[in-house]
Amino acid sequence: MAARLSVVMVHAAPPTAAGKRVSERLVGELIGRPGMDLALVGALDDLSPDSTDRLTLESLTGDAVVMAWRPVAETMADLLAIGITGVRALHAGDPGGVSAQAGQRRIYGFDLSNFIAAEPVLQILQGMLRSSGVKTFSIGSLGTTGANHSGGGIPSDAATESAGHDSSLAASSSEKPLPRSFPAKAGGMDLDDLLDQLDESDR
Repeated sequence: MAARLSVVMVHAAPPTAAGKRVSERLVGELIGRPGMDLALVGALDDLSPDSTDRLTLESLTGDAVVMAWRPVAETMADLLAIGITGVRALHAGDPGGVSAQAGQRRIYGFDLSNFIAAEPVLQILQGMLRSSGVKTFSIGSLGTTGANHSGGGIPSDAATESAGHDSSLAASSSEKPLPRSFPAKAGGMDLDDLLDQLDESDR
């Protein structure tokens, strides 16, 4: 399964004209970008419980990126206030984060006011997507070992042991001396003596 990265952008008016260009560039680049799921929401401190934006945030159960035009600490506090929990994860765009433990939900916060261009943010996001990628393989590419395998595969240890056991039995059987031929006897008499007596009775 291909990895995907959930990206939330808090849609608020950037403080400067340059910030507006950064915001527009990010939205234009992230919409439809492979592996990126972009969601635009309103100000976090102004979301009603039954709003679509609130439901969108609640539907994100895994790690997520949250970008806003305010300090990351304030964004994390706003998320916590509406029941969205997670660890402020350390990444290249937020040196104030911490290293999350295994099993903890990571929230990668961005204070967009710290960036004068969209490209550094896009590069960081792409790096996150690569690092979270899951390697897959085709089960059909795995070799099979068994009695019906037509290739010259390496036999299993059990098969090797069984074959060795059978061959040792065959070898031991072939090494046994054949039984010697003993003269046939009838009533304790040699066959030659019996034939002589029969010959005399015919006379």
